[in-house]
Amino acid sequence: MQLEDLPYNARIYREHIYSDDLPDRRAPQNATAKLHAKWGISTDKGAIVVVRPDGYVGCVTSLDTAGFDGLNAYFAGFMAAPSQVRAAL
Repeated sequence: MQLEDLPYNARIYREHIYSDDLPDRRAPQNATAKLHAKWGISTDKGAIVVVRPDGYVGCVTSLDTAGFDGLNAYFAGFMAAPSQVRAAL
């Protein structure tokens, strides 16, 4: 998959897209995409992985409308919309 093939909502964050082909003992030795194998992500479909500031994976979701809905639901669980923040001030 090329960056240009990603949906627009993901493509605009291209500087944050990460892929890993380094050896990892948690992935099968014959895997060509170690990061994908480690997380069980299809190399054909890809995924969105949210890594929290403490290094833990907070969310893994698909690169489609359902995935973006899932991201919205994930972040809505702990973030307030800007209008809600302004109203609270």
